[in-house]
Amino acid sequence: MPNTIPGDPLKSLAQFGSWFEKRKHNKLKKEENDIREEGNNIAKEGVKAQEDRNNSYNKQNNLSNLRTNINNMYSKNSAVAENAVEEIFKTIDSYLEEYKNTGDIKNQTEAQDLLNKVCLYARNAGASKNSKKHENDTCNTIAKQINKRLIDANKTNHDWESLDIDLRGAFFSENISLEKIKSAGNINLNGCTFQKGLNLKLAHSKIGENDYLTHDPISLSNCTFGGDLNIHGGSYSIVEEINLKDNTFTNGGKLDVGGLSAVENGRLPITIEGDSMPHDILFTSVISPTIQIGSNNKDNLKKTEIPGGIVIKNCENADFKIYNHTVNGSLQFIPEDKVSTYRTDTAESIHLESCEIKGFVTLGTSYKNARYEKIKNIKIVGATIHNGLYITAEEISSICFEHVDFLIEGKALHNSNDAESVDFVNSTKIKFYNIGKIETLHLHQVNFYAPVSIDAIQIDKFHLTTTNFYVIKPHVVWSTHSEEHCLSCFRITFNSNTTTNHAVSVGGHQGAYKLDS
Repeated sequence: MPNTIPGDPLKSLAQFGSWFEKRKHNKLKKEENDIREEGNNIAKEGVKAQEDRNNSYNKQNNLSNLRTNINNMYSKNSAVAENAVEEIFKTIDSYLEEYKNTGDIKNQTEAQDLLNKVCLYARNAGASKNSKKHENDTCNTIAKQINKRLIDANKTNHDWESLDIDLRGAFFSENISLEKIKSAGNINLNGCTFQKGLNLKLAHSKIGENDYLTHDPISLSNCTFGGDLNIHGGSYSIVEEINLKDNTFTNGGKLDVGGLSAVENGRLPITIEGDSMPHDILFTSVISPTIQIGSNNKDNLKKTEIPGGIVIKNCENADFKIYNHTVNGSLQFIPEDKVSTYRTDTAESIHLESCEIKGFVTLGTSYKNARYEKIKNIKIVGATIHNGLYITAEEISSICFEHVDFLIEGKALHNSNDAESVDFVNSTKIKFYNIGKIETLHLHQVNFYAPVSIDAIQIDKFHLTTTNFYVIKPHVVWSTHSEEHCLSCFRITFNSNTTTNHAVSVGGHQGAYKLDS
């Protein structure tokens, strides 16, 4: 109510009238605003209803398109099928984008279910084994689309590590690359055929200032490689393990492993087993690998063939073992890659057992800046080396040869006729070159058909028993702090067809010892 003026009825009545008019105006204005707001709400509800109808329509349309693309993936027209695969992967992208934005696991599940359908196509198509070109083209496209997503994952931040990629038994007619892999354990390639080879490249392990990614074990079994198999890291990617078992290599396919590292203060086990081997095997810039080729099965007398050679280059602290293999090429340990700034100083151990090396064996190089500081152990047992041995290092803890034949020009010498065509001066040689120290040199039942030269500043223990030096007397010079140097060794010469044994003695030589006859 308004305040009135006492004693002035006319003015009081006027005030009452003004108050009621204002009240009536405000009430009408409020009713007008309420009506307007209600109209806006009705309009918004209409817009929302239309949006809901549009979303529903879009979802139905997208679902219809997805069904069409899945059907088209099975088309015998390669272009139609390849386009369908690309569209399906775009749908997977959209699910992963929603998963990134909302965290709703339902979107991740939808992405996985859709990827499963694509991988199922590849697995089923693999049974055709190259008989249907349109299936080959589609499978190659699937691999390319997966590779594109792995490469782009850092930009899109899509969680491809959360998805399982199961391509078991698929057939790929083109060279396949999978790069910037962060979760190798989520990729199953067992039983696949890679007609022109496979390239696997792991993502860089450094993902933060002090944060490092350790890659899951890499496992490939029962695969067929018609081209090279390359397993590389990005600047020493840290890997738990590599297993390559029961694979088949054809058309000269090679194995190239490089740029990998073991976990800190640990080892990186690399196992290669099976009846078929790569034509050549190369390890480059792998830190602390434990490489095993073949199985130490005493009951298996059959030797598996490696058509070419084996090179271990610039691999710090390498531990190498090979059992029951014939290597048609050479076996080389090269301490440094000339193009690398990383220096290799040590080799853990080098072990050859029940093997035949038809080329030469080289441990170290004569270049001073590419020479091992230390080799811990060299052991050759029950082996045949056809074309010579070269060893150089500052220090070697132990060298052990037992039941080994070092042939000359690939031949053993049994009589004078065998020796007639051999150039003993310029052909195969056994050479220990400029070695600073050998703690133990053990030779037992070794046949040196090739000339032998052992040049070491110091050999602490020299055990040599029932060892034969054929035709050319050995040259061995060293100094020692031990008296363990005498030993039942023979130089064998030929007089017509008669073998004559001459004892080889160890004598003093200018403050050191020399093996002579």
